[in-house]
Parts: sequence; C-alpha cells; structure tokens
Amino acid sequence: MRAKIRKEQEQLPAGFPGIVVVFSNNLFPFVKDHRALIGELEEAVYHHDHLLGVVVGGGYMGTGMPDELMMQGQHIYLRKTLFDLLIEEYAVLLNQFCSHKVSASSVTKFYNAFKPEASLL
Repeated sequence: MRAKIRKEQEQLPAGFPGIVVVFSNNLFPFVKDHRALIGELEEAVYHHDHLLGVVVGGGYMGTGMPDELMMQGQHIYLRKTLFDLLIEEYAVLLNQFCSHKVSASSVTKFYNAFKPEASLL
C-alpha cells in the first residue's frame, strides 16, 4: 500500500494540496492491528509534502464484525457493516506536514466526509 500511495501521489500537481483515494479489497481482511496499519501508512503520507491526506478504503463479505470508529492522532479508522453482510473499512490519514496551508473548515469537511451516521455506532 505504501508503494501504491507513492505511485498515485506522483499524479497530483505539486503546487496544490492533494488527496489520494485508494481502494483495496484485499488489505483490511488481513489486518489484525489497525493502529499499526495507520502507523505504517502515515509514514508514507508524511514523505509527500503536497499531500493533504490519503484515504484507503475497502470492502468484503463477512459477518460478526462490530462497527468501529477509532481516532489515532489526527487519523481515523472506520469499520461499518452494510446489509448485514458487506463490511466496509477506511483509514483516513491527514498529513500534518503538508506544506500548503488549508483552512480549518476544509479539514473539517474532509473529516466529515467519513463521519458515520449516529445510528451506525
């Protein structure tokens, strides 16, 4: 996933803050420690000062997984179950070392895009 982030960020213009969104249905089913995953991915994000953030998402079929929302620093991990069978997971990473100034309002909108509905959690 670090290599994918590195490759995708190259497509973004350096003069503007960018966001990379990557979907991988093969990543989250095998992750046991989501805090460790965020720790690994944040280092890949921090190396690119024109990135405002990275969103890694994926979905798979499964049952018995409780919905979860976890904050780790400025990053978010979210798991939600849809239709009792489809599990969606997201890691939303904000780059604290982004060289472009972004308003607090814009950062709030970025977070709120992934905020779960009150009924989910």
